[in-house]
Amino acid sequence: GRLVGITTAIIGGAQGICFAVPIDTAKWVVPELLREGKVIRGYLGLAGQTQPFDRRLGRRLGLDVPAGVLIASLAESGPAAAAGLRAGDLILAIDGEATPTVDAVHRLLGRDTIGRTLTLRVLRQGAVIEIRATVAGRPEDARPR
Repeated sequence: GRLVGITTAIIGGAQGICFAVPIDTAKWVVPELLREGKVIRGYLGLAGQTQPFDRRLGRRLGLDVPAGVLIASLAESGPAAAAGLRAGDLILAIDGEATPTVDAVHRLLGRDTIGRTLTLRVLRQGAVIEIRATVAGRPEDARPR
């Protein structure tokens, strides 16, 4: 037996439907919770969703990933908006690391990225561009305990 995940929510009476956190995520989160009582992440100020794209488009643009993170909305005063990112942009990579899912973006925005300027590779209107954004701490992390 190997542990592959930790159950986080169960829908009672729904034929055993439940939700779990992958063990790799849990192994990163548990020490953060023990040390800080919460998970501290970098903040770009955007809401996104995983967005697959057509393989032909990927080949034409020389992309190695089958999906990216589509920016659905931006916090008006957040780092992403200040850097020039826009709703509708598709984030393909952060500092050279592919971002095919929202989880990949979360993993790349750890505590160590706060205050750093990262390069985001973005698909905008059919063209791949690079945008530099300085990661902030989450606004709720700045509140006194």
